[in-house]
Amino acid sequence: MRRRDTAPRGSTASADCGPRNREISLDESRSPKNALLGESATAQDRDELVLDNGRYSVADVAAGICDRAAFEASVSYAKERSS
Repeated sequence: MRRRDTAPRGSTASADCGPRNREISLDESRSPKNALLGESATAQDRDELVLDNGRYSVADVAAGICDRAAFEASVSYAKERSS
């Protein structure tokens, strides 16, 4: 485990005053199986679900933007034709 002290972004905090953030890295650490919370595949499935839902949301917004642009273009064209 490695630990690195970091001051908040834009802060001039010194070692003896002000808020401090700590960063830890657990890249090479191991835990016993009885200390794990849930199955490892469960976390991966949950992460994939979150990403998929995010993709649907982005696609939904993009479709709404395209729909709005198409509507505005058709209104503009209709105004040109009627004048």
